[in-house]
Amino acid sequence: MASAPLALSSPEPSETRGTRHISRALRWVAASTNRSDFADRLLEGVQAMLTPRRCLLVLLDRRTRRPTVFGGDPALRRSLGRRLRARPRGPEVLRVGDAELGPVDGHRLLAPLEMSGLEEGLVLVERPSAFREVEEVRLRALLDGAAAVLDRLNLHQQLDEAYGELRNAHESLDRSERIRALGQMAAGVVHDVNNAMSPITAYSSLLLASEEITGGARRMLEVIHEAGLDVSGIIGRLREFYGGRAAPILHPVEVPVLLRQVVEFTLPARREAALEELGEIPLGVVAEDRLPLLFGDATALRELLMNLVLNSVHALDAGGSIELRARAAERPVPTGGMEPQITIEVVDDGRGMDAETLRRCLDPFFTTKGEKGSGLGLVQAQRIVREHGGRLAIHSRAGEGTTVELVFPGVRPPAVRHHEPPPAPPERTSLRVLCIDDDETQLEIFRHLLAAQGHHAVTATGGIAGVDAVVHARAEERPFDVVITDLGMPDLHGRAVVDALRELDPELPVVVATGWDPELRPQVCPPGAFRVLRKPLNPELLDETLRAATEDR
Repeated sequence: MASAPLALSSPEPSETRGTRHISRALRWVAASTNRSDFADRLLEGVQAMLTPRRCLLVLLDRRTRRPTVFGGDPALRRSLGRRLRARPRGPEVLRVGDAELGPVDGHRLLAPLEMSGLEEGLVLVERPSAFREVEEVRLRALLDGAAAVLDRLNLHQQLDEAYGELRNAHESLDRSERIRALGQMAAGVVHDVNNAMSPITAYSSLLLASEEITGGARRMLEVIHEAGLDVSGIIGRLREFYGGRAAPILHPVEVPVLLRQVVEFTLPARREAALEELGEIPLGVVAEDRLPLLFGDATALRELLMNLVLNSVHALDAGGSIELRARAAERPVPTGGMEPQITIEVVDDGRGMDAETLRRCLDPFFTTKGEKGSGLGLVQAQRIVREHGGRLAIHSRAGEGTTVELVFPGVRPPAVRHHEPPPAPPERTSLRVLCIDDDETQLEIFRHLLAAQGHHAVTATGGIAGVDAVVHARAEERPFDVVITDLGMPDLHGRAVVDALRELDPELPVVVATGWDPELRPQVCPPGAFRVLRKPLNPELLDETLRAATEDR
């Protein structure tokens, strides 16, 4: 409800009337809710008490000590404010006179607003008639009371600011706790998915090692195996929630093979689009012969190209098509000479983008797909390209389709020397390996992988059974060459298993195989472990680890 205007008129005797005027004006000022409201009410009180022709209030900011002018006409307010703010901070800021205000037609009264002996403001009043001494005393009394009100407002402001900082700190802590909880959940998801993918990657790898599977069945099995590896790589990106981003593992990648895999892996999505009355969506590949190798992370590059192809699928109308193109070029380098580079393009003849969409398409969270889109696809694409030392460019016009151009540094393939026979594989030694895990499926995988590599696997379900197996093997003088143990087991954690085995036989190599991420969670690796392998197990890395663990035994 709006407050009634201040009125000080009264038929009482002059002295009593003056006291009541001050009291009523102070009650009016005391109702202020903030500094701006305080200034308006104080000026109104002074106006009612002295009936000046012009009335101004200058207040210093509590923190910055910079002046703000209230009252008067806007031109004077702006002019005086500029002059005062141009002065150095200090008491001189509130010193004003004819130079700042101009000559007065009548009489001028300047009264400081003081708190604890410090000037916090200044009241200026002008009128044609002279100011009586009693009026100056009343103004001084009003300003003394107003100073107490301003002090209270400053205290409230400080309390509000402190509460705001506390609230922000609490919200920041709450966000940190939520992110930490999300990180823990993400780490658990990575662990569980890695364990679930172990049978797919391990058994497909074993089947591919067999010569009995040929033709189309073998090609489908290769796709399953590659997709399984990709899932493990993609799920590993959740590690960003709980440990930052690890540097990608780079290997030589054959671009034509990469493009063929993208064609096969996107076939289900293109067929689904065909069911939505878009018709069959052809995805062609045009690649030059003898392309340089691309030194990169094959999983990330497949994910990048698949996402770009799926973007094109969503941009097509009936009868549209998509094409993957790859060509080689060379560019000069600062040190002299030339180095190869590879350009990969994803080209569609879909709806394209207008100039505004093209300008914003790489902005985070910008999407044209509504609730179905996150607006992060092209941002992720750009990040992957930059991690590979490349650059991304998008060319598009409305109604004319889109071309996404990816340029990467290339690596010349090594010269083939036909006269040199391939190196003979190192001689394989059959090892006696103990595998400890609480999951029977994982133990079955170990048995098959190790048998395929010529080793004898003994399995133990749980940490306690594993330690007991080592004790019995030593008593029977049939010790194990290597022990492979899981970490998260309910009866005895893998860390305790490693510690116990180190006490039994400090020379026994103990390898940890876990679904947790050892790269970004170094605490996963027990101090006494020979090496940590991440599930799903890579058969080649497993073989190399066993060789390294036993080469000096």
